[in-house]
Amino acid sequence: VVLLHDFDARNKDKIAEVCDGANLVINLLGTHKETWNYGFQEVHVDFARNVAEAAAATPSVERFLHVSCLGASGKAPSVRLQTKYEGERAVRHAYPKATIFRPAPMTGPEDKLFNNFANMAK
Repeated sequence: VVLLHDFDARNKDKIAEVCDGANLVINLLGTHKETWNYGFQEVHVDFARNVAEAAAATPSVERFLHVSCLGASGKAPSVRLQTKYEGERAVRHAYPKATIFRPAPMTGPEDKLFNNFANMAK
C-alpha cells in the first residue's frame, strides 16, 4: 500500500510523522530548476537529509530508497547535478544502507521535456 501524505519538507516533525509506521520510505524530491521558494541546495541536499534522518530514526522503516539523477557528481558541469551528488552523500551519511537510484530524466503527463516539444510543434 502506498500512502501519500501532504507534508512540508522543511518541517522535520512532520516528516517523522509521515514516516511513522512505514516499512519503506522513498524520497522522490527533486527539481530541474530553482525557484523563488526552493533552491537546489535545499531541495537536493537539505530535504534529502531530512527525509533520510527521519527514516533512520523510525524503527519500523526497513528500507530507504533515494532517487537521484544520472550524471550526479561532485565535478558535474551544473549546480543541479552537483547538489544531487551532495544529496546522495547526505543520504548515505544519515542512512548508510539506503538504495540510491540514478535514473535518466523521467517524463510524464506534466513534464517540461515533451510538453515543450509539443508546444514548439504547434
